[in-house]
Amino acid sequence: MMSATTSNRVLYLSETFEGKEHDKTILLESDIKFYKEIEALVDLAYKGLSIKNVTIIIPEKKPKNKELTEIQKESNKQKSKIRVRIEHAISGVKRLHILKHKLRMKKYEQHDLVMLLGCGLHNFRCINREINSAKN
Repeated sequence: MMSATTSNRVLYLSETFEGKEHDKTILLESDIKFYKEIEALVDLAYKGLSIKNVTIIIPEKKPKNKELTEIQKESNKQKSKIRVRIEHAISGVKRLHILKHKLRMKKYEQHDLVMLLGCGLHNFRCINREINSAKN
């Protein structure tokens, strides 16, 4: 599981998990603690999630056989604009092809190290972009 800031940098990375484990399950089973109040913008798969010191921001779900109001649609659009940047951070990490494909390493702990290095390289790329855009 990985979380990112709106500036596309990776903020949090859990240990890696084998197979198709959902991020919500990983989050509920982990011992992650937030000592400051934070806001977490998540998708509908996290509905019902409750974590101490975390304000969960989730899009409105369309009611069965009904439509969303214009206010709800606008709210979802604003949340979407922020979430897309987080998705871009995830895809930025996956641009490193070693993270896209199955790792054929014998020790599973090495998977965590490769993911950590990938996130570090991605953050380095983001910081470099910020520095270069500030110069211009």
